[in-house]
Amino acid sequence: MENNNQIENKIFLSIKEKIKTLSTREVDEIIKVELKNHNYEDWQVDYAFERIKKMIKHESILWKIEKNKIICFQCKLEINDNPKRDLWGFRKYTCMSCNKEILYPLTNRYRNIYWLVLVSFCVIFIDALPNGRFVFPGLLIFVAVLSLIKDKKLCEKISLSN
Repeated sequence: MENNNQIENKIFLSIKEKIKTLSTREVDEIIKVELKNHNYEDWQVDYAFERIKKMIKHESILWKIEKNKIICFQCKLEINDNPKRDLWGFRKYTCMSCNKEILYPLTNRYRNIYWLVLVSFCVIFIDALPNGRFVFPGLLIFVAVLSLIKDKKLCEKISLSN
């Protein structure tokens, strides 16, 4: 007789490939039906359901990492290197075959910080205008604007290369 962990792993493996194509609601319903088919009690279904959902979440994270492979623009080979960051937060990879340094776009965290800096300056600038004051943008504002422009160009370059 199978124990609960074996049953839950079996259910997970049976829906693993369907995860990518089904909606979250459909996956949830399949899990609950499968648990009921294995004679789980109502209180066990909730517990087992959460454990299977954690397995699915972990699998989808691994799938996203696998999906976002870094590829050299010049030789088109996959890069399995940890990125270094430049001064502005862009990820730098070095291709082992052609020794070309590849610059990748900002991560969402850096992009959001630059947008926050830019929006904050705009709010301060607009607030100062009615009082007759002029707020001159500092170096940080110029860095934010230039980084966002460079990020946009890199995103376009990557989408064209794919």
